[in-house]
Amino acid sequence: MVDYILAPLGRSVQNTPGLIYQMEDPAVKATYDSELLHGAPMILREAGTFPYRAGLIFEGELLQKGGKQMAFAGAFARPPRNTHEVLQPKAYIDGEKLPAVRVPDVRSLLSGAYEMYDSGSVGELDVRGLLKQYGDRIVADDLASAWRGGAFVTFRRTPQGAARVDDPTTADLALLYVSRWQSAQSAERFAHLYATAVGQRYQKAVTQPPESCAGTECPVSAVQVLTEEGPVIVERWADNTVLVAESFDASTAAKLSNAVRQGGPAMQAESLQPGELSLRLCALPEFSAFQQAIATRILDEVEKQLNQR
Repeated sequence: MVDYILAPLGRSVQNTPGLIYQMEDPAVKATYDSELLHGAPMILREAGTFPYRAGLIFEGELLQKGGKQMAFAGAFARPPRNTHEVLQPKAYIDGEKLPAVRVPDVRSLLSGAYEMYDSGSVGELDVRGLLKQYGDRIVADDLASAWRGGAFVTFRRTPQGAARVDDPTTADLALLYVSRWQSAQSAERFAHLYATAVGQRYQKAVTQPPESCAGTECPVSAVQVLTEEGPVIVERWADNTVLVAESFDASTAAKLSNAVRQGGPAMQAESLQPGELSLRLCALPEFSAFQQAIATRILDEVEKQLNQR
């Protein structure tokens, strides 16, 4: 589409590589400021603009590195494995290999008080949306680029632990989330921002001293925040891993943390949901229509900007 608009000027994305960076921010900002996206949650904004913003830059980088063969046929033959490879094209081009982050099967530790509710991966795009929701764009873009893996499992309280409801709320759910970061600094920044955001996500949030720990098997740092739905515990470990346990009591959270650290049997494949959170939206017809409306608006803005040059 962009090449088609540029053709009368004798230019293309390939021979004018800096152009997509010059027009990317104004086009997306105009769309962000539109009524279509103004009231949408950040994750919908990020996922909706992702193909037409990050995807365009990704293609531009591939065109410069390997021409049309790499950018088109090559990208279909070897698709990006996650949003990290699209947001960081060099990771894709270099064939970066990141070890998977897995949450072990911890169901035996929950004493029948919980049943598995959902699971999946938390990708760089998901993290960027989270950080933008509770922070600012510059920090979000910078810190999200240090993402090196993430996975989560949510559990629902069973009738033994709470009255069963057909439509659970967040108060009925508990979360175990493990993420890996490029460096100790980026891991600490994420842990800090996640813990700070707890106060915006709950009506009640009181920071408490974390459980005491002595010896070599202790996190580098830990924060515990008491909320109306139970404690939120955020731990940063020396291997640049950040572990979050929400709405589990402190004793159970400690068992889960230890299980993650020690490893254990993998969760059965049939119990796991594939794909990153934001990309799972693409399976919804309503979201597809929403995303198409975003695409039309972005392309209109791109054409307007190019015609002004």
